[in-house]
Amino acid sequence: MKSAILSLAGFSLVQLTLAQPFNRHNAHRAIHDKRNLVTVIDTVVVEATEIPEVIIYVSTDGTPLSTTTEYLDNELTTIYQSNPSVATSSAATTTTPAADVQAAAAVAVQPSTQTNAAAVSTTAAQAPSVEVSVAASVAVSVAYTSAAVPVAATSTSAAAPVVSSSSSAAVVSVPVSSSSSTTSSAAAASTSAVAASSGGYGFAYSPYMANNACKTQDQVNEDFAAIPSSYSTVRIYGTDCNQVATTLVAAKKYGFKIFAGVYDFAEVSSETQAIVDAVDGDWSLVTTISIGNEWVNNGVTDAAGVASAITTAKSLLSAANYPGKVVAVDTLAATKLYPSLCDNVDYCAVNCHPFFDTNTAADAAGTFLSTQISELRALLSNPDMDIVITETGWPSAGTSHDQAVASPDAQTTAMTAIKDLFASNASNVFLFSTFNDYWKVNTAALYMAEQSWGYLGNSPSDVAAGLV
Repeated sequence: MKSAILSLAGFSLVQLTLAQPFNRHNAHRAIHDKRNLVTVIDTVVVEATEIPEVIIYVSTDGTPLSTTTEYLDNELTTIYQSNPSVATSSAATTTTPAADVQAAAAVAVQPSTQTNAAAVSTTAAQAPSVEVSVAASVAVSVAYTSAAVPVAATSTSAAAPVVSSSSSAAVVSVPVSSSSSTTSSAAAASTSAVAASSGGYGFAYSPYMANNACKTQDQVNEDFAAIPSSYSTVRIYGTDCNQVATTLVAAKKYGFKIFAGVYDFAEVSSETQAIVDAVDGDWSLVTTISIGNEWVNNGVTDAAGVASAITTAKSLLSAANYPGKVVAVDTLAATKLYPSLCDNVDYCAVNCHPFFDTNTAADAAGTFLSTQISELRALLSNPDMDIVITETGWPSAGTSHDQAVASPDAQTTAMTAIKDLFASNASNVFLFSTFNDYWKVNTAALYMAEQSWGYLGNSPSDVAAGLV
């Protein structure tokens, strides 16, 4: 019995680490290279150059301790490591000690070849084992003494458009605080409707078919025709696949606003200009432009790099007479570590997924978001700033973990709870994802759920093409 408890405590440590994990929903987008803005698209499908390999580190007794992600070129890009000291109470409250926050801040730095090598070397030198001391509230401590045994879990993907290479730094995942206390939904979601003007829910949309091809204008129109009238604003992430132009046409036809995005940190100027060119002087449908998506979370750059990119984009947008809002989107967990990400922007835009918190059941998804929003607000330089959840949802399939169950019923329950939280200001939340994304790759690190977040099921365009 005692050995079983020890193994369970060690495994729980990994689960806590994966709650709101760094590099959560961003890696799946990296398989698509940036495409030029064109009217006719000829997509060439080749073998993906960067397929992630997830390595799970376990102690000599088989207890999982941490995971590491590598790509085919053997460059270590992301490290998820168990927290050296995590206290868990009977109320299922997870806290991050100040020392751990400082350690995470020291690792999640702006990437460079030398920095990556140093970060990887430092982390790889630590071979963890788990020792558990039992008290009134169970405290789990990690002693770096015995050798860890790496267990590789390799996943392969279908052929995908080649992605341009970019450096990335090692990133440490810091568990978010999960509390059983109830926060008033009205207080947590009391911000004004800043993301859209028509008042409906926002929805996240990807312009990729299940076979990784770019969607045509007719296919985008077909998808948008299936979006209920209770939704108001579509969020897109970049400028590849001619998506700004095709989204503009479909949004105008079906009455939606647009939350556009610059995706590639190395192409801020060119992607911003691509948006300007696609709009062609008519900004009436564009409410917000995001400069980046989870850049700090994924080690692409640091908060200062994001600020510099925003300055560059704002200059180009101002010259094009853009009247809307400019934000920088990152995970709520990363933004809690670096609240300056919400400085010098028009509102605080964060992605937050209750499913990745192992202590959160589907019916508590709204309460989880409410608590996280309140905790983030307390860290902002301007606590009265509007906070918009730019991604949240729940998968209909995948690997369940503790209270977080992946199933159609759980998805329905979670989406209802989330919608109820934002009932009075629906445009301050973007539901993820509108349709199932079969172009993504399911991985064990993300509970084999990446293809199954579509709350409206399969996209009409994939169904019509016979791909699903």
